[in-house]
Amino acid sequence: MASEDVEPSGVGEEGPALEPRQVEQGGGASGPTLVYDGDCRLCRGLVAWMSTRTGQTVVPIPYQHAPLEDLGLGPEEAQSQVWLVGPRQRSGGPVAVGEVLLASRGWTRLLGRLILAPPLRPLSRRVYLAIASRRGRVPWPGRRACRIEEAGGGGLPTGPARPT
Repeated sequence: MASEDVEPSGVGEEGPALEPRQVEQGGGASGPTLVYDGDCRLCRGLVAWMSTRTGQTVVPIPYQHAPLEDLGLGPEEAQSQVWLVGPRQRSGGPVAVGEVLLASRGWTRLLGRLILAPPLRPLSRRVYLAIASRRGRVPWPGRRACRIEEAGGGGLPTGPARPT
């Protein structure tokens, strides 16, 4: 079960998206919030890596500790994919990743543009879903990727999908 992406410009099903310029300047006093799965080592590692490139422009928080109601997210939405939420924006999945990368420095900014490019968006979505659906089997340096696997499930849970 995968949630739909919210388009990076204009209004998507889930609300207006933040313009890339606003991500770069920060959506609010401390910038837009990146909501991700804090139980996933791969997710935590990628968020830490992205944070070194975005500085304080984006504020990452695990959905397990996030004020979901204040962010306009339900628990199932937060579990379904990574989200970038700001005052005028709510985007999920690869669109959220692309917008965060647009706020970064160097080559990762170009990667963000590629992810969000309309001709490449379907490919971006497939790549995102492929990685997210296998995240329990993707090792992060020296360790298994997720606590999900450590709990004895051998991978993703059998309940609602949790791609991040």
